[in-house]
Amino acid sequence: NSAANPGLQNVPTGWNMVGPAGTVTTQNGNIRLGTVTIATPAAIQSNVSVFGALTAPGVTGSCTTAAPCKIAGVYPRLVTPQFFQWNFGIQRLLTNSTTLDVSYVGNHGQHQLNFTDWNQPAPGIAGAAAENLRRPFASKYPWLGTVQVFQAFQVSNYHALQATLTQKVYHGVNFTAGYTYGHALDQAPGDVNPTAPQNGLNPAGEYGNGIQDVRHRLTLQGRYALPSKKTPLQALEGWSMTFATQFWSALPFNAVDTTNDVSG
Repeated sequence: NSAANPGLQNVPTGWNMVGPAGTVTTQNGNIRLGTVTIATPAAIQSNVSVFGALTAPGVTGSCTTAAPCKIAGVYPRLVTPQFFQWNFGIQRLLTNSTTLDVSYVGNHGQHQLNFTDWNQPAPGIAGAAAENLRRPFASKYPWLGTVQVFQAFQVSNYHALQATLTQKVYHGVNFTAGYTYGHALDQAPGDVNPTAPQNGLNPAGEYGNGIQDVRHRLTLQGRYALPSKKTPLQALEGWSMTFATQFWSALPFNAVDTTNDVSG
């Protein structure tokens, strides 16, 4: 509060707010202070939110049974994500200028970070009031709605057969052809911003094809040195053609329903 931090409101923290039709409003740049009163222990025992009514300049809110609050936290025994990878390969010289490499490549990730709802209502009748009564914490903390907890619970796996055929320069031609047959699986339906599991009681139910699961990929690149011909100023000497192309199978997609009440 302002009594404990008299200079806090003078710290410049300017920010812009984008309004309707793209209009930008520049704020005054000072931290806005307020006071939050913690309810008494007696109120806690009678199932009243410890936060009571939240009031601050420009901020209003309350945590009540009729309007539960959404809160978030971090699992106290959070562990560091881990990633393991391994490979095994063989190389064979087919001719004096052609080499074949075949490898198995794999990796495994565990303790990857994401949110999950610890207070997700069990399936049943739709509607906010009915769903709130089915939340695991409803009997003890009826003023709490979604409880998003940051945890290290997701896993990922990747396995692939990789083959590379390399042709050194022979009669003016050299190329590299590669083929990968792989499978990527994880528990995150998104890429950069994964969404929380649909069922907080069963995060493993999200395990499936990853967003970057390219099952087949073929690459081909090379160079052909064109025959040279003696000409003035070497105009027809030293020319070559290069090429590079790749083909890959389609990426998977994840169906998301934003219109229906899944919990209901």
